[in-house]
Amino acid sequence: MHTIYEAADPMEAAIVRDYLREAGLSAICLDEHAWGGRGDLPVNLFPRVAVRWKQEIQRARELIAEYENRAQRPEWRCQHCGETVAGSMGLCWNCGAQPPGAPP
Repeated sequence: MHTIYEAADPMEAAIVRDYLREAGLSAICLDEHAWGGRGDLPVNLFPRVAVRWKQEIQRARELIAEYENRAQRPEWRCQHCGETVAGSMGLCWNCGAQPPGAPP
């Protein structure tokens, strides 16, 4: 197991895990159930995301960097329906169109 990401909470860990799995990586969540013991346990455990195979580490880190940068993108206007869409969204929430400049 190779830990590649420490999440803020179990929900974020699941989002990152699923994002990596969609790319074909063997991602799993670790310590997600320890979150309930925050404050009661002598250590502060945050959920982590890990990959099983060493050869997946580099690709996982690249995808995580992409995930983190997506949250910092500015809002965009859908060219298909005109809706304003949050920068973190990869598709228009209203019609499913891709953002301007996205690869086909």
